[in-house]
Formats: sequence, C-alpha cells, structure tokens
Amino acid sequence: MQVGDIIDLDGAGPESRYRVLQYEALTRTYKVIQWGTGSIREIPDDLETSDEKCKVICNPASDWPFVVTKVRSTRVGPVVSVLRSSQNRQLIPMQDWAPTDQLKAGGALFFNPALRLRRGEILVATHRDGSVARITITKAFGTVDLRRRRAELAHTPPEPPTAFDRILQVDSFEDND
Repeated sequence: MQVGDIIDLDGAGPESRYRVLQYEALTRTYKVIQWGTGSIREIPDDLETSDEKCKVICNPASDWPFVVTKVRSTRVGPVVSVLRSSQNRQLIPMQDWAPTDQLKAGGALFFNPALRLRRGEILVATHRDGSVARITITKAFGTVDLRRRRAELAHTPPEPPTAFDRILQVDSFEDND
C-alpha cells in the first residue's frame, strides 16, 4: 500500500472505498479518507497482508489518465460528481473517477481507463457549491507516464540525414543556371 492508493476496507463496494492520504512512519499507520463522508481513519501498515478485508484497488496517479481542472474561485469547493454527457450517466467516485485532493478545489481528476474516454468528449463536473464546470478530453489526456514519454519525444533532436535522405532531397528538375 502506498500514498494515493484507492483501497476497499470493508469489501462493500464503492461505498467502502478509501483514499490513502499519508503514511506515519513513527506509528507505522496510514491515514485514509472515505469519499462520501470525508471521515479520516488510521489503519496499521500491515493490514494489507494480515486482513482479507483490505484490498488495494489501484493507484490513480500512476495507473489512470487525468485532466487538470481549473476553478475561478476556491469558494466553489471540490468536485463532488462527474456526469458523462454523451451517455447522460453519472460516474461513480473512486470507481470511475478520483480527484487529486477531495478536500480542495481544482487540481487533477483521474479517470478509469475502462471508461474509454475519447478525445473531444465532454464531461460535466459539479462542485460542492452547486456550480458546474465543463471538462473536455483533449489530446493531452493520458497517464503521467504517457505524458512524460510524449514530452521526451518532443524534445529529442532530429536524427542526422543519411545519404539516402540527401539523395531524395536533391531536385533533379531544378535549373542550374
């Protein structure tokens, strides 16, 4: 188990899912927060191996693609629900999507790859105060690793041309006057 993981503590499905907030090295415990209530619990770090009721679902920060949301004011509060407008379906938190920090406004929203979101698709995010924000899936949508690889490819210098490339670049119809 590591910070950022979504875990299922009681085995009751999405209602019993928690997000790992931090690790306390002195007490060897994890602080976890429940999605719906916002209640914070402490669990021992060896619970994963000693108890069948604690199961790590995934780590959205490394496994799920994300979009960065912008808010005009921090008073709007965190995102509390997301609607997929193409199917008019409410997405399930901690199963279909997860925020970076469920206590603060703005930041990244991670989406389960099983949703198969396509470029140009529109999602509607509702904030705690009731305001809504439109989220458009762009070509930058991807996991952290995928975005890092794209950035590295963009900054690699082009390969030097080979002799064959130079032959193809010579225009035989050019006037040599």
